Amino acid sequence: MTSRQHVIRQPTLDWLDAHFGLPLFDAGVHFGNHWALEGRSTSKSELCGAIGASVLVDDNPGYAAECAEAGMRVLLYDWQGAYPWAKPPAAIGEHPNVEVVRDWGEVEAALRGIAAEVAAAAGSGGTAATSSRSA
Repeated sequence: MTSRQHVIRQPTLDWLDAHFGLPLFDAGVHFGNHWALEGRSTSKSELCGAIGASVLVDDNPGYAAECAEAGMRVLLYDWQGAYPWAKPPAAIGEHPNVEVVRDWGEVEAALRGIAAEVAAAAGSGGTAATSSRSA
């Protein structure tokens, strides 16, 4: 999922194919078409809802806030704490659905934790509660 515009769809797919192999993306790449001059723009929370995603990994605090408010779990990616644009304002950083992660190992650990919470909730007949944020 990307906020990229439809006009750069093919170059984006070409880049993904060159770096990761397109079969990885057989399920599709979803474009939000943000900042486009033509066509409908779709929010990340709408895209997530349309594909049934319950967790978003993103480096944009605005998208993090939007999706957290929509009830999704969000891993706000701030590589090694070095992404100046990924610093959450206090209100986002304190949101119970937002967890700041600083590398792909932390992303994997957080996803494993979320999966365990969901499995435990399913086993008890309840729903998974939001996790406490780690920074």
